[in-house]
Amino acid sequence: MTSSPQPRRPSKPLLYGVGLGASHALLLWLAFPPVGFGLLGVIAPIPLFLLALQTDRPWCTGIGVAIGTLPFWAYHHWWVFAVSGAGAPPLIVLQSLWAGLFVAIGAICSKRLRPWQKPVALALVWSGVEFFRGRLFFDGYPWFLSAHPLADLPLAKWASVIGVYGVGQLVALLGASFAHAAISRSPGWRKAILPLACLLLLAFGGLLPTPSSDGAARIAVVQTNLPQNNKLAWDLNDRIERFRTWASLSAEAGAMQPPPHLIVWPETMFPGATLSPEAITEFERFERSQGRSGSIGTLFVAPLLEMQDQIRVPMLLGAIGYDGLAISTEPDGGLRLDRDASYNSAFLLAHGGIDPARYDKIFLTPFGETMPYISAFPALERALLDFAAGGMNFDLSAGTVPVRFEVETEKAGTLRIATPICFEATIAHVCRRLVYDDAERQADMLVNLTNDGWFGSFDAGRANHLLIARWRAIELGTPIVRAANTGISCVVDARGRVLKAAAPRQPADLLPVEVPLPGGAQTIYARIGDIAGWLATLATLALLGFACWTRRFDRESRDTNPSEPKPSPQL
Repeated sequence: MTSSPQPRRPSKPLLYGVGLGASHALLLWLAFPPVGFGLLGVIAPIPLFLLALQTDRPWCTGIGVAIGTLPFWAYHHWWVFAVSGAGAPPLIVLQSLWAGLFVAIGAICSKRLRPWQKPVALALVWSGVEFFRGRLFFDGYPWFLSAHPLADLPLAKWASVIGVYGVGQLVALLGASFAHAAISRSPGWRKAILPLACLLLLAFGGLLPTPSSDGAARIAVVQTNLPQNNKLAWDLNDRIERFRTWASLSAEAGAMQPPPHLIVWPETMFPGATLSPEAITEFERFERSQGRSGSIGTLFVAPLLEMQDQIRVPMLLGAIGYDGLAISTEPDGGLRLDRDASYNSAFLLAHGGIDPARYDKIFLTPFGETMPYISAFPALERALLDFAAGGMNFDLSAGTVPVRFEVETEKAGTLRIATPICFEATIAHVCRRLVYDDAERQADMLVNLTNDGWFGSFDAGRANHLLIARWRAIELGTPIVRAANTGISCVVDARGRVLKAAAPRQPADLLPVEVPLPGGAQTIYARIGDIAGWLATLATLALLGFACWTRRFDRESRDTNPSEPKPSPQL
């Protein structure tokens, strides 16, 4: 007869939670950049599984865990203080609560289960909490997921089948099995069965097929290295000087032999007001009406298009997009820009003109470009911005269409390019929508335009942003080119491997890369999406419902016959 693990019932569950929570946080810190010992990511959840299996005071222990993990989240979000001094503390506290919430829910859900069911339940709850944090809660914050440090391990191939949340679920099952075996009184061979089965299952990931390559594209990335504090106070002289530098680097790329198929600038690096043709026309109309020329709306457009026409290489770059722009004069002489909508956009330049297709960022960064739910109340949003991030405006609209750009080449054929902007590269379902339509491939590569200047001097933030983006390549079997303002610009192949990268925070430079193109095959993940995360979330709710029902059953049994308590039902 297999016996259930016996709770240790620590006399000080709060301190017990702090201690093991801190152990979990230390292992995470070692697994993620800047240390980057990714294999520790497999071990990192085990202290929390031990707590969930042993504690008889779930919420008290969970609070201790939250306190213990606080230093990890504070370290990795220290850069936020420079962006929003008032917003950083609640962000750090909120993220530290998730581990404690898992311990509390995991302990409650697994209490009445049979021994072999406990590790499975804990893995489902772990994945359910991660999915809720990364996808559902206030539009999601999918950073520092348990699978992320494991990108270089063979088991990462599982992401092409079940996505990053599914990989995290498998790793959690392994960790929960080891934790259960460590405290179980079962014979050794019995408690070793589930951990060994999990190890074999994870190892099988290395045998999954790798994406084939069908030719290569040549891309030249201009890493502009414009510090964020400069960009926020970007005066005209600085714009002109930096434009000359970037244009010179682009001309250098165009002179390469053989020339690149595409030159890429990062997110919102165009120093003018916009590249929307209709908006440029409106700026020109306004200038004529005022008898002047050379405003910020037109000053850089003609030189950029002339340079592109001369080098004869298509260019992809980020700029603000406008719909329905109308310009007038304020009473103080300033410009008044009325518009139907403005966007964080990507534009393609070819043959000395602006391609009519424009990609507008469809997933705005939560609390960076929009406030989920709160933005529906403009007065409340304005008050919170004034309090936490003075000077910022959340005036961007979200795009609705997953536009892909097409670049014609002589030997590589037509390159179909999807352009997730900044935070979008961390959102699995957004990138899936950009690359595939009804499970049919619509893009041959992802070009991630991003401004990582927000991280300031914190290069670990840049490294983690890149680490997350690598999982999109594995999930979708699609290479990624990152054009990052202050780094890390690079090329990632369809297996998630970084083939070539530029150093962060260096003077503006050029990074030429060869991008292996996929053979057209689609991944299983492209068809099923984040079904592993959704199922885990539903399973967590079901387990919570079962736990509540059994507690009510116990209470009713005690009320009916206090001298003979009935055993609780089990699954």
